[in-house]
Amino acid sequence: MKLLGTGYENINIYSRLNDSGVDVYTRGIMLYSGAVASFQLGLGVKTEGNLVISGTQGYAYVPSPWWKTDYFELRYEDQNRNKKYFYSWDEPGLRYEIREFLSCIVNGRLRSSRLTPEESIAMAGVMSQFAERKNLFEI
Repeated sequence: MKLLGTGYENINIYSRLNDSGVDVYTRGIMLYSGAVASFQLGLGVKTEGNLVISGTQGYAYVPSPWWKTDYFELRYEDQNRNKKYFYSWDEPGLRYEIREFLSCIVNGRLRSSRLTPEESIAMAGVMSQFAERKNLFEI
């Protein structure tokens, strides 16, 4: 939602649930006007966990684990044009979110550029859709 926004047109969710109803593997496909996004997660699945953002000129590749990476690459068909960008994180990504949440409370802010209310509501909507089994297909 940070990359494509909250205005997705449709989302289909494909899940493998265990006997207790816990999703051990879930894949979501989100349809936007002119774009598609997908995600996968689960307790019972092992995957590389990288992040790829594809475009018409090339793609951005963020190696696993993408939420606490220290570099990303822009890759092109001509590998000589590929470039790596390095930066350092002080801590894993979740700590940044917690810090921003606390900063909003302490400073009396209801909005944050890092996570807008619209993004939060849209993410809650996806979780609600999963809980209500809307467009959810068990595999």
